[in-house]
Amino acid sequence: MSSVTALTIAPKEMDYLRAKFRGYYREHLVPPRLLHEREFGFGFERKIEYRHKQFESAHGLQEFIQRESPFFISYSAAYYRYPGATPMGKKEPHGAELIFDLDAGYEHENHNPMLCTHCLNKVREETHALVEDYLLGDFGFSKKNLSINFSGQKGYHVHVDDDSVRSLSQEARKQLSNYVTAQSLDMDRVFVKQDLGSRKYVLRGPTSASRGWSGRVYAKARGLVERGNEEEMKKEGLSKKQINFIKENQALMIQNIDRGNWGAVKGLETVWRDLLQRTMQLKSVNVDERVSYDMVRLIRMPQSLHGDTGFIAKTMSQQELPTFDPTKEALAFSRTARVRMKMKEAAAFELQGESYALKKEEEKELPENVAVLLLCKKKAILV
Repeated sequence: MSSVTALTIAPKEMDYLRAKFRGYYREHLVPPRLLHEREFGFGFERKIEYRHKQFESAHGLQEFIQRESPFFISYSAAYYRYPGATPMGKKEPHGAELIFDLDAGYEHENHNPMLCTHCLNKVREETHALVEDYLLGDFGFSKKNLSINFSGQKGYHVHVDDDSVRSLSQEARKQLSNYVTAQSLDMDRVFVKQDLGSRKYVLRGPTSASRGWSGRVYAKARGLVERGNEEEMKKEGLSKKQINFIKENQALMIQNIDRGNWGAVKGLETVWRDLLQRTMQLKSVNVDERVSYDMVRLIRMPQSLHGDTGFIAKTMSQQELPTFDPTKEALAFSRTARVRMKMKEAAAFELQGESYALKKEEEKELPENVAVLLLCKKKAILV
């Protein structure tokens, strides 16, 4: 690894960052469970510049990291009998964690490519929904078998590791990821036309006992009807005529929706189907499906550092997730130690509750955690 060339970080800055990363790992290395059955990958400029490494002990992994000081450390979700073997077919897998990868890729006004608070908050909310609504709710996984990690940059990784998932096929993993993204949701299975003969039918749908996606549609529609709020219904795309119709037939509609008879009040079939589409848009979770079903993929090692930020890929509890703020809680380096920097490019961001607006060519003493972020982003040099 020491022979990697054509690095875009200058030698002085590279040496500084490597020393900081080494120091962090000396005190904070957290090897994964069953380390000796995992494949490892490492990188400087890219997340994985080479892979097929294996270690028999935490001591061996620590020795390697202290010698090479990689900026990115990844390991396999899969368990192998021979994790260091090549090609992949010789590794002999015997199970794999199920991993969901959520990344911040939201388009909005005033997006800050350096460090965007809006995106960080949005992806945290989606991760919370994934854990609460799908993994613990619909799928029924146990809390003790979930591990939630900030990715170290923009997103989150959620690991599921128990006997029920280790042997899942690639296709089964794909079906689970399709479920949370609503890609596999069949509208005609949520709302079914029950044939009554003579070209007549009744529209059957979710009931008060429904769960999963059907239950979400039921809750959305029933709440809309029960509240009878005209402005809310307008936002859902209902016409004035439809709104008046719903308000006039409110009690009858609620009674029949609870029973799954969605066709009792005629003329609203299109409304219910549109509501299903909007529920899918609002409640689905944007996960990277490839990470969930590709069992030979490597994922960032929890509690390791991210080479693009210097942030910790921090592990947190389910209770900590809703309020987790990586700009305060995923920082590995000192706030009090100062480092003199010269900006190569302008940068504006917020870190640890403090706002920074740094100009190109500006020289300034900055907290060490800010300095590491700027060096990883290649926005500044040491003075």
